[in-house]
Amino acid sequence: PTRVFSWVGLLSRYFDMRVLMKVPLKKLIEISNSADYLRGITGGVIRQRKEKLVAGEDLSKKDIVTVALASGVFEEHHLIDHVMTFLTAGHESTATAFEWTMYELGRRPEMQQRLRAEVHNALGTDLAATEYGPRGQNLPYLNAFCNEVLRCSPFSPIIIKVAKQDTSMIGHRIPKGTVVIYSAEVTN
Repeated sequence: PTRVFSWVGLLSRYFDMRVLMKVPLKKLIEISNSADYLRGITGGVIRQRKEKLVAGEDLSKKDIVTVALASGVFEEHHLIDHVMTFLTAGHESTATAFEWTMYELGRRPEMQQRLRAEVHNALGTDLAATEYGPRGQNLPYLNAFCNEVLRCSPFSPIIIKVAKQDTSMIGHRIPKGTVVIYSAEVTN
């Protein structure tokens, strides 16, 4: 996360996200251009798959786009949104979580010590010979630490959707065109 993301996150609570994304900051322009580029490619792939399905071509390689198209449940723009989410959430998410974990441990030696002590007490010293069964599940500080890293540094901190029709969510009316923002940091 950069300072730009932090400020945009804060300001998004008070201003329309569509307006904020038009602020001519280099990082926001790069994000917007990248998203438009990926949406174009995604739309092209979806249209190609759709044409092959309509033509009755053999699509024996079942991927998520083909399965979704074959179901007939998704409109093209919804499927593009879902693919964009998969690209964001699935791209190096484990590596990113690991990097943030190492970063936080490097900043907090006292946490390193506490984690080492907990692992040592639960698993012993010969980790290669240890079975990671029930004994390994009794690591509350490790679990809390990992959950906190994922909460504070989610690999997809904000997902933005625009309501395509009037709807409601948990009893709140959401008019067509409303920008709906999902923030993992806030939800978690």
